[in-house]
Amino acid sequence: MDPRPVGGLTRAEGSYHTPYGVVSARWVREKGRFRLDVELPPNTTAQVRVPAAARPK
Repeated sequence: MDPRPVGGLTRAEGSYHTPYGVVSARWVREKGRFRLDVELPPNTTAQVRVPAAARPK
């Protein structure tokens, strides 16, 4: 999982049916906070990357 909240995008979600079950992710960006919900089938693993806050230039 590697969410990319770019531009004015404030939310996204999606799912994929694997041979082991459904993988889904949903994220929302509001009031300066970022929330990511991920669901995986039992007995599976995933690498989840959380976007870092933008640094002022």
